[in-house]
Order: sequence, then structure tokens, then C-alpha cells
Amino acid sequence: MNSQVGPLSTDAQAALVSAQTALAQMPALVQDVRRVVAKLDAHADPLLTSLQKTSDTAGATLERAQGTLAGVDATLGQDSALGSELGRALIEVREAARALGSLADYLERNPDALVYGRRPVRNGQ
Repeated sequence: MNSQVGPLSTDAQAALVSAQTALAQMPALVQDVRRVVAKLDAHADPLLTSLQKTSDTAGATLERAQGTLAGVDATLGQDSALGSELGRALIEVREAARALGSLADYLERNPDALVYGRRPVRNGQ
């Protein structure tokens, strides 16, 4: 058993020396932590004030945007005259686009039509 006590005692002494070294460094570490906390504390209030102002501004902007969107919805809604006219205009634009597509297809098949016009359809052809 004495043979085991010797190495154990040596390990315990080494651990004690290591702990004493660490404890000797603690005051410097505590001082560093205090400096960091002091810097954070000095900047915390201005940062929180700035965040509060930004949050207030964002909230006011969102409220104005909601009001604007409600007005647009009322103006362009399906139940409004302008919304109904806008719907009809979009249908007409879609039909015009379809007609232009048909014209483009016809001219692609018959490029001479721009010069000679549409040729009459003959019986049997």
C-alpha cells in the first residue's frame, strides 16, 4: 500500500501546485472581467435607447403601411367601381395579348401577308 501512496501523494502535490498557480491568476482574471462588464454597462443604455427608438419607428411605419394598404384595398377591391373597371381592363389586355399572339403565329406561317395581304381561300385548298 505504501507503494501506491507515494505516487498518489506526488499527484496530489502537483494538483495543489496547479491549483495555487490558477488561484494566483484569479485577481487578474477578475479585474479583466470587471473591465469588460464596465464597458458593456457603459454601452448598454445607449444601445437599448437606440433599439427602443428603432422599434417605435418601425411600429409607426407598420401602422401607416396598414392604413395605406386598407385604402388601396378599398379603392381597388372587387366591390369598388375602380376595382371592377381594373378587372375589365385586365381582361381586355389579356384578350389583346392573345390576339397579338395569334397574329404573330399567322405571320410566322405566312410572312408574305405583310406585303400582299391575306390571300383568298380557294375551294379545295
